[in-house]
Amino acid sequence: MPKIGVLSDTHGYLDPQVFSFFKDCDEIWHAGDIGSLELIDSLIAFKSLRIVHGNIDDHIIQRETNRDLLFNCGGHLVFMTHIAGPFGSYNAHTRKYVMENNPRILICGHSHLLKIAYDQKYQLLYINPGACGFKGVHQVRTLVRFQINNKDISGMEIYEFANRFPNMANREDEHIDTKRKAVDKTAFPICNKPISSLFVREKTPGKSYLDIVRIL
Repeated sequence: MPKIGVLSDTHGYLDPQVFSFFKDCDEIWHAGDIGSLELIDSLIAFKSLRIVHGNIDDHIIQRETNRDLLFNCGGHLVFMTHIAGPFGSYNAHTRKYVMENNPRILICGHSHLLKIAYDQKYQLLYINPGACGFKGVHQVRTLVRFQINNKDISGMEIYEFANRFPNMANREDEHIDTKRKAVDKTAFPICNKPISSLFVREKTPGKSYLDIVRIL
């Protein structure tokens, strides 16, 4: 039952809170726009790492990493790429991979907006962890972790950093634990019934940052 930590769009900055949130994870998956080789080395020294490069990564990083990864974890085929395109329609590159390989989980980044949803058309769980670096258009920095348990995904958790920029005044980060929303009672049945109910959690009224799956 591996526990997975997912992050993306670090753009060269690795917040110390990443290590705290992922300390009990077995693997770290980075969905691209890494920013530096030193950041890769820090993650490799910390945990087992699966990583793809993104559009901002230079030729040196591209030489050391893959554009795409297709791998098995806990009995589930996972496809990871940086730019997958819009949820549900995807770009041609991603559609080709999905249609040819039928992965159960799709990991991507690039948008800087966290989204977790079940794609009924392609029968896969889509996870974009948002951005945990401070460069980009996002209003909140986020991380994702979850556990693969046989045919199910359980313990889906979201971490919101308290500050948009690392040099802002420190305060305690907000840890959104979706296990309190019955995730443990009804796991993500990614090989059984599709998930269709979504909810939005707002950190600030009028600003919807998270679009994630609610387990009913």
